Amino acid sequence: MSGANNTNIDNIDLVFYRGDTAVKKFIIKNFSDGEVYSLNGYTIKSQGRLSPDSDNVLFDVTIEDDEDGSNFNAGEIVLIVPADTTKNLPSQLQYDIEATKNNIVITLVRGSISVIPDITRD
Repeated sequence: MSGANNTNIDNIDLVFYRGDTAVKKFIIKNFSDGEVYSLNGYTIKSQGRLSPDSDNVLFDVTIEDDEDGSNFNAGEIVLIVPADTTKNLPSQLQYDIEATKNNIVITLVRGSISVIPDITRD
């Protein structure tokens, strides 16, 4: 699986627009053969912080599968960070996405997030 060990973690930088709901889709593939990796049975969550060593969590979301389980089965995860959260994010931060099953934790994706200032506000 992409991210199955520390040498195969995907580094993907993202861009969020401040005050908008951020929706980012990832397809997780097995690094050995390139086939999609089923995430059925995994708990998947993501956190954003100023830096990897920061104690201050800027967002903390659990990534849910769709009702019939087809997204996780197809290796698809969708990170959704609500607008109320993105409006308070700094211009730069770090994130990762982890999958946990049977007490085994695997980092699937990590990277930085650039937050673009919005123009239209309440």
